[in-house]
Amino acid sequence: MWAHYAQNHSGFVVEFDVDKLRDSFPEVGFHDVEYMDEADSSIEQMIARVATTLKPRHAVWLRDAVLARSYFSKHTSWSYENEIRLVASGDEVEDVGGISILFIPLECLASIGVGKNFPDEMVQASQEIADRAGIDWFREVIGKSHPQPYFTNVDGEIFVHNGDGIYGADHKCPSCEEPIAAEAELCPWCAITDDDRLLAARSNPFRMLDSVGALDRYMEGIEQIKKSLR
Repeated sequence: MWAHYAQNHSGFVVEFDVDKLRDSFPEVGFHDVEYMDEADSSIEQMIARVATTLKPRHAVWLRDAVLARSYFSKHTSWSYENEIRLVASGDEVEDVGGISILFIPLECLASIGVGKNFPDEMVQASQEIADRAGIDWFREVIGKSHPQPYFTNVDGEIFVHNGDGIYGADHKCPSCEEPIAAEAELCPWCAITDDDRLLAARSNPFRMLDSVGALDRYMEGIEQIKKSLR
C-alpha cells in the first residue's frame, strides 16, 4: 500500500477512529468494499424488472444498487487491500483550488504514520499535528532482515503491525533493535559472524573466477549465450 499510494514510501497514512467517523458523518456512505470475480447478477435482474414494470420505486432501487456496486465493489485481485470506503456527496465537501475536500475533525484521527522516505523538513510538522490531536505518531522503517516494515515513535520505541493494529514489539534485537522472533537471540543480519562471511567469500564462484583473471571473459561469454537464445 505504501508503494501504491505514498510515492515510494515518501507519503503518510492516517489511521481513523471508525466510530467517531460514523458519528461525525452520519449521512455519508461508509462500508467495507466487497471483492468480486464477476459483475453482480442481481443488477441485471433489477434492470429487467424496471424495464418490465416501469415502476418508479424499482428504478430507485436499481439506481441505489448501481451506485453501491460502483463505489463499494472491486475485482478480487485487489482483495489484499481490505478496503473500507467513505463516499461523501457534493454537499459535504468544499472546493479548495478546484479540488473537492472533505474536512475531517481531528478527534476522528487515531494515529499518523509517515513513510521511510517522508521529507525530513515535514517530520516535525506531522509530529506537531499528532501532538495537537493527542494521537500516536509513527515512522516506517524498512529493516535489513525483518520481513515487513516496522515503526518507531518519537521516543524511538519499536512497533509492528500484526494485521489488526500497531503494537509495541515484544522482542527486539539487542544490537540493532529490529523486531525478532521470541526464540531468537539476534536478528538474522546481526547474527552473521566473521566465520559466516569468510565461508561466503570462499564459496563465491565469481570471486574464484576473478582470482584467476577469468571473470570478465566468463561474463562476456554468458552475455553472448543469452543473446543467441533471444
